[in-house]
Amino acid sequence: MKLVREEDNHDIGESMASEIQTDGKTVWVNTGICLGRFSRFGIDVHKAAKEQMKGGSQCLDCYNEPDWERFKASMLRFHGVSIGDEYRPEWVSEQGR
Repeated sequence: MKLVREEDNHDIGESMASEIQTDGKTVWVNTGICLGRFSRFGIDVHKAAKEQMKGGSQCLDCYNEPDWERFKASMLRFHGVSIGDEYRPEWVSEQGR
């Protein structure tokens, strides 16, 4: 399943196309780089490309437990990307884990 849309990241002043992809087990959010990933191993929400180029840590919210609601909230908070539950992996329960 794939969705492509334009998102405006006001925090760093760049416009980017966000692509959400899933294989039914893992969800990726990409803009040429991986902004976010959700899997059985946890969540990764990374800084945008311009911020990553400045150096330092790339992680905004990296957590080693798979928490679907936390992933969705972090992607919305940090990148303005709204991820619908149609992308929720099959193995995630209704409670988000």
